[in-house]
Amino acid sequence: GGSIPKRIELVRSRQKPEQVAKEAELAARWRHCQLSQELLNRPIVACHLGRMYNKTAALEFLLDREKYGTSGAFEHIRSLRDLRELKLADNPEGQEKAASSSAAGAGAAAASAASLFACPLSGVEMNGRFRFVFPWSCGCALAEKAVDQLLKSAPNRQSLACPSCQQPDAMSDLIVLNPATDAEVAAASEAMVARKRKLRQESKSNKSSKSAAAAPAAAKRKQQPAESASASSTGSKIARPSGSSIQNNPKASAALKSLLTSSKEAKAQDKAHWVTFNPGYFR
Repeated sequence: GGSIPKRIELVRSRQKPEQVAKEAELAARWRHCQLSQELLNRPIVACHLGRMYNKTAALEFLLDREKYGTSGAFEHIRSLRDLRELKLADNPEGQEKAASSSAAGAGAAAASAASLFACPLSGVEMNGRFRFVFPWSCGCALAEKAVDQLLKSAPNRQSLACPSCQQPDAMSDLIVLNPATDAEVAAASEAMVARKRKLRQESKSNKSSKSAAAAPAAAKRKQQPAESASASSTGSKIARPSGSSIQNNPKASAALKSLLTSSKEAKAQDKAHWVTFNPGYFR
């Protein structure tokens, strides 16, 4: 009653490392927030490296950087200026699939399997099978193939506006959404450093131009009160001609002339001194 063992039973081969399914990896990257790992819900923001987050999670991270227990992978996010809100176009088919799966009780996994967003130009679903890019100036998410076709037909890429929202000069700075390879991450990091340097230079130039434009206006405002004061003083001097008196004015009434100290009655009245200081002494 013996048995002959086989080689597979005697020799233990090295087990291959467990690989994550491609569909699960794409779902985790394109349907979940990189900070909170929750499903992406509008409003959705992206950083300079192309990672996608829920805006509420990003705000909580800025308020408390230890909330999600993340390491230095998100140190490049220091303020809201390092985030751009994405303008995402709805995918009608994905909306219908999500509604039907939730109505049938298929569960959250089946509902999240359908891509809710798509490219507004080509209709390609944003599910990770196709690369997507967005201009930093406007944040419109577009399929890279559609953008390439548009750039091929454009004579000047630097002055090309966004085909979705018509933002001027938007296609000169494109960011890849959810870079997968190490080369794409390194290229995104280099582009982030160059972009931040450019933005700092533009802000400095804008501040200097505003200060230069405000200096002449401030000098003009300071000069105007002095000119108005001098004009009023000269005008008051000019408005007083010599020899003008109400007593010589034929249009003034006698009652008005008698009330003034320049009238004849006032000049003829006795003046009070230190003994007769009471004004009623002469009455």
